[in-house]
Amino acid sequence: MVYEDRDLEEVGRAARAGDPQALEELCSRLRVSFVLLAKRRIGNQDTAEDLAHDALAVVAERVGAVASNVDVVPWCLTVLRNVVGNYYMAKRRSERLLPWAPGLAERWHGGVTREREAAKEEISEALPRLGPRCRQLLEWKLAGMSAGEMQARLGLPNKNALYMRFHRCRQELKRVLEAERKGE
Repeated sequence: MVYEDRDLEEVGRAARAGDPQALEELCSRLRVSFVLLAKRRIGNQDTAEDLAHDALAVVAERVGAVASNVDVVPWCLTVLRNVVGNYYMAKRRSERLLPWAPGLAERWHGGVTREREAAKEEISEALPRLGPRCRQLLEWKLAGMSAGEMQARLGLPNKNALYMRFHRCRQELKRVLEAERKGE
């Protein structure tokens, strides 16, 4: 069935009923709006795209469980609102933990040696320049949280999504450290 000429709520109802083509159309249409809404709240394009992606993942995973007396589009917007709210809560939590960043870096590198002390200081100085999502993941990792616990807290569908976030975080940390070494 072709959904391009259908109302978004009608597409949402078909997606809720289990039609994979309708689900794809729903997510495709919502993506642009989600990114714009998230960017308006966050102010950062990359973070807005990540949050929109996370919200769409929740929509795709849970739209079939939405009660039949609930309109799908408002429910989808509620999902986005909750994802953005979780982002802000994590950001505030991260800012409260920031004074302990040197201790986190020490736990990451283990015992004290000259090289580890230098790495500790370098990471400590870089943490404030990392995005809040990256800081949060590093803080959780350094605090000893398991991958399963992180996946559950973030509401990710599988560990591969978590590993992709870690990959992005390592790239961001690498860029920040390289820029710092070059004196930028």
